[in-house]
Amino acid sequence: MLFKNADAQPDDNQACRLRFSTEHKSTRDETYNYYYNEKELAQIKHRIDELAKAFDMLTVIANNHYRGAELANAIELKCLLTGEKHFVPEGLLRAYPNLAKVASNM
Repeated sequence: MLFKNADAQPDDNQACRLRFSTEHKSTRDETYNYYYNEKELAQIKHRIDELAKAFDMLTVIANNHYRGAELANAIELKCLLTGEKHFVPEGLLRAYPNLAKVASNM
């Protein structure tokens, strides 16, 4: 399951918060270092698109990890949602070379 929680009041369509995280059993560092593949990101985008229809405001939250996997995925997801390339820090590009395809600074 890609979506551990999506907080919303049942009768309130004003705001929703979606936090994407994994459910695989591992250490804390391994859990938060999970890197979603393109198929998983497409599924997350689909869920965001569906939630965006139901709520006036939607906040998507990615976990933070010192190796940057969640940040890399957040940038990729933002590009999927907006259709635009975005700035990617140089260190992140070195760690995740596939981000070059979504980087505006390449």
